[in-house]
Amino acid sequence: MVAGKNIEKYFTLKNLDDDSNQNIKWVEAVPKEESAGFSKVILGLTENKLSVMKIVDAFEHITTISFKNAKYNVNLMDNDFLFKLPSGVDVVQAGTISNNASSTKANDKDAELIAFATGWANAWSTKDIDVYLSKYAADFKTPNGEALNLWQASRKQKISSQGKILVEIEDIKVTMKNENLARIQFKQKYSSDKLTEDSNKNLLVKKIDGKWFIQEETLVK
Repeated sequence: MVAGKNIEKYFTLKNLDDDSNQNIKWVEAVPKEESAGFSKVILGLTENKLSVMKIVDAFEHITTISFKNAKYNVNLMDNDFLFKLPSGVDVVQAGTISNNASSTKANDKDAELIAFATGWANAWSTKDIDVYLSKYAADFKTPNGEALNLWQASRKQKISSQGKILVEIEDIKVTMKNENLARIQFKQKYSSDKLTEDSNKNLLVKKIDGKWFIQEETLVK
């Protein structure tokens, strides 16, 4: 399987414009040389880092891979890029591209929300406070019912006071409640100089003006 190997190859890039999704940039990559493993790759970039990859074979089967913490850079070179597929990726979804428009749209929504969640975790890991807090909705349900600005100040102080932070999310599951509301479930592995903790978490997210925001964040026991 492609996901289990390290591959280094040149591709030709094509931007796939999607004005409805500002959280992730999609790029189609076609190998310059014939590949027995796949016909093309569709990359999902979150803040210029690879967060989602769709591998499409000659029979139009698609495998979606989520990369932990969106930490793999894509090295652009003119209209080409050099990419080494790393080991240790998590296959989160596999299926067949359908002629049914709603099925294809659902697959795209899953990838979009996986990218959102990995971007959120990456901002937390890198202590990019502005990006991290921008993921939350104006009507975010704070844990203790405090005002949003007080919660934001508390999170900023807590995250900034930590040393090195690593937040990894895996086993991501997306449930669409309607076109603009979804639940993202995953296992979260948090580690810092002071604490190591594994937990299950739910994010209730809603789409506003083409962008996803966290409305509620809960731990699952």
